[in-house]
This record gives sequence, C-alpha cells and structure tokens, in this order.
Amino acid sequence: MKRIALIVCSVILTGLGLAEAKSSGAYFGGGVGQSYVKTDLGELENTDLKLDESGFAYKIYAGVLTGRSLALEGGYRSFGTVKSKAGDIKYESNITAYDLHALGRVDLALVELFAKAGYSFWDQQNNITARESNKGGSNFSWGIGAVAKLGGLGVRAEWERFETKSFDRLSMLTLSVVFGM
Repeated sequence: MKRIALIVCSVILTGLGLAEAKSSGAYFGGGVGQSYVKTDLGELENTDLKLDESGFAYKIYAGVLTGRSLALEGGYRSFGTVKSKAGDIKYESNITAYDLHALGRVDLALVELFAKAGYSFWDQQNNITARESNKGGSNFSWGIGAVAKLGGLGVRAEWERFETKSFDRLSMLTLSVVFGM
C-alpha cells in the first residue's frame, strides 16, 4: 500500500510540472483498476487447474501529442497477483509490463475518444506449489478509452487487451488522472 501511495504522490507532483508543458504536447498520468486473467493451467500439473481471476492493477504512463489526432505513449503497469487452487496444487502469478503505443484520437470539445495499438514487454513470475518460474516476452496490445478534460487535467477510462500465449485472455480496465491534457 505504501508503494501505491508513493506512486500516486509521484504522479501528482510530476503532473503539476507537466501541466505547464501543455503547449508542448507532453502529458503524464497514472491510474488504478482491475486486471482480468483467464486460462487453462491443467497441462502444467496434469490437473483440472483453471485460472479465471481478477487482480488489483495499476499503471503509469507518459506521452507526446504529435498532431491533432495522433499521440505516442509509453508506460509501466502491474497486473497484480492472481491465484488459483485445485486440490493440493496452488498457482500464483504476478505480471508486470512496459508498453509502447500509438494512439489515434478524436477530440470532441470536453471529451476525447481514443484507440491505441502497440507492444507490451512483459515479465511473469509464477509460483506453482512452491516451485517458482519466470517468463517474459513481448506481444501485441490494444485498447480503447475516453478522457474527460478539465482544464490541464483529465480523467481517463480505458480498457486494454494483451495478446499473449501465456493466457487465453489478459485484459485491464483502469481509471486514471492525466496531467497536461
């Protein structure tokens, strides 16, 4: 919890400085939400172990507006920890990622709609009945969202999907505060 409070304070303090950079097109934000993970883990231990869970997620990001309808954005995210159990077998996974996305934007006065596509470079730490393993890779990711603009601030809601072979479905729903809009 202290780590999240530190991240939120950092976002606010950095955002105050970036709010002045509005004319340069730079922005910065951070948010919290839920990650959703679904997959069949039976092949790992020859059991009926399935994972269909959600976890507390957070992310921070920064971007640059490159025109009226395009932005480039990078960030860091944590999907949180998801757990499952079948008999004596316990599975726990913690996933983090760095992202690079291009955003297509449509500005509608006080609201901005966007769609994004890019790549996520992820790291996954697994614990299966006290045996630890690590995986990593990069995969296509995409999402949609909207920003309610309030002066130099914005409130951003978005849904993102991550195409990875480790999970049948990996997605994230977040609510963020954006500075420098």
